[in-house]
Amino acid sequence: MRMIVPRKSLLILFFLFPFFFVAQKNISKLLDSLVLSKSKQQTVDLSLKIASKIKFEDVEQMNYYIKEISILSLTG
Repeated sequence: MRMIVPRKSLLILFFLFPFFFVAQKNISKLLDSLVLSKSKQQTVDLSLKIASKIKFEDVEQMNYYIKEISILSLTG
């Protein structure tokens, strides 16, 4: 039995699939920068960028970065 996939679905997958990997790559770069950050302000800025990029993908992780921002803001 042969499975028929509509062309529209294939086109959507073809165009959206690369964007998923680009988004993950950008977050990885931000995480690397976060590890190497020297100042509290830089850490807060990077945490905010990461939280905004993952807000629709991983709410738990987003909340973690928001808490880190709050803690750093209160201590410094």
